[in-house]
Amino acid sequence: MKRNHKILTVVLASFALAIFFFFGTKEKSTRIYGEIINPINDTIRIYNSDTIFTFVLDKENKFDYKFDWPSKKSSDYFNFFHGLELTKMYISKGDNIGLSIDTKIFDESISYYNSEESSFLAWKYLDMEKNGATDFSVEENEFYVFLSKMFETTEQKLLKFRFKNSDFYQNEKEEIENIKSYLSKRYNQMKDLPKKGELAIDFTYPNQNGKYISLTDLKDKIVYVDIWATWCGPCKAEIPHLQRLQEEFSDVDLIFLSVSVDEKEDKQKWLQIIEEKNLGGIHLHTSGWDNELIKNYAINGIPRFMLFDRESKVISTNALRPSSEGIRDLLNQALSSQF
Repeated sequence: MKRNHKILTVVLASFALAIFFFFGTKEKSTRIYGEIINPINDTIRIYNSDTIFTFVLDKENKFDYKFDWPSKKSSDYFNFFHGLELTKMYISKGDNIGLSIDTKIFDESISYYNSEESSFLAWKYLDMEKNGATDFSVEENEFYVFLSKMFETTEQKLLKFRFKNSDFYQNEKEEIENIKSYLSKRYNQMKDLPKKGELAIDFTYPNQNGKYISLTDLKDKIVYVDIWATWCGPCKAEIPHLQRLQEEFSDVDLIFLSVSVDEKEDKQKWLQIIEEKNLGGIHLHTSGWDNELIKNYAINGIPRFMLFDRESKVISTNALRPSSEGIRDLLNQALSSQF
């Protein structure tokens, strides 16, 4: 009898253990659901650097998507993408997050359910937009007062996550510090830029034939500088507009100087596009992004256009693009020395 009782106990214990492992350790799906008002199409993507999930809206423009957690981390940042817009989300394993978006006012309309972190990210983006572009032309004291106040409200709102979600809190704190550090560095770079009416910082690079040409070699001419690369889509989009300007201003003292920041190994691509598109003006090659021109003129993105007068003095270190409406007026003013 005792032996039978022991066997029954072992069987029941084994059965209970099996039930526990089947139900108790089974991974809980992560769920994202909601609706899109005024959808652009029927496709939604949720992705980060490692993973992408694609799903579609139903006939009522709603969605309900469950997925197995893809990461070793228990939480991660994701982008929610629809049409041409995206918003950043913070998702944890097993979350059940709802959201609603109206594409006509995308960011202003985002509403999350069961995700305080994602709600914070949506609010933070709108708050940063309100700050507008950073003015690097102000005095140093004024700039650092602005910088200290810029994230004041953000840091206050972030405090609620300090103990509730310490990983999220730390990530956001680090991002704020990184932005402050970048803006401070950028301010110092911009502060050292030659101002309007001051002498340009000269630069010298080889042309297609290996001849070195400097900005100061072009004195007595107005010089419109285009800093670009063959891998840069927006740069190449400006080429037809630049060519039209070259035709219109072909008989005046205006030189079009194009400086490529293509890497040394991509020099042949640079030469090829000059030939294929029959690009006019003077062409120079820096053999890469890491060069004095980029550093001295605090260039952090291309295309970048600059304009210098007949004495190699600055008219603008961030001039209008060839596709801009006011570019012809700017060039005509420079030619008539109205600066």
